[in-house]
Parts: sequence; structure tokens; C-alpha cells
Amino acid sequence: MEIGQTYSPPSFLFNKHLETIYPALFRTVDLNGVRRERIATPDDDFLDLDWLEQKPPTEKLVIISHGLEGHTQRAYVKGMAKAFFEAGL
Repeated sequence: MEIGQTYSPPSFLFNKHLETIYPALFRTVDLNGVRRERIATPDDDFLDLDWLEQKPPTEKLVIISHGLEGHTQRAYVKGMAKAFFEAGL
């Protein structure tokens, strides 16, 4: 979908609850070329950063932060990463 277009959900997703639940259960996104970097923190914890790098490299960077219950393998995170990557970001 391009900027400025309006979104119309499929007819079977007739309310906002279904629009949220359905993709969480049934959506799949293939995302290849992810590189993970782990940063150790002073409190003996860690921060994992997953990178998709453009070829040739770009100066642009998008940060996607999932919620407390999320992770980088969730379809909504991978879908956002794929959309930004395909847009050259």
C-alpha cells in the first residue's frame, strides 16, 4: 500500500478485535538475511538487535520496537521490517 491510500479490511474482519486477532493467529511473513547482534548490559542482561542490511548500504535506519509480550519472530514485527526494507530503508 502506498502513502495516501486508504485501507479497507476484508469483509470477514468486520470489527477491530478481529482485525487484531486474525493476523496474530494466521499471518506468516518470510524474512531472509536477518543478522543478530547481542549487546551485554552492565546489569548482566542483554539486548538483541536484529539487522536487515541494504545492499548497497544506506544511511537510513528504521527502529522497530515490539511490546513486552512480542519478539522479532512475530508476524507484525517481520511484516513492518519487510515493508521498510523493500522501501529501501
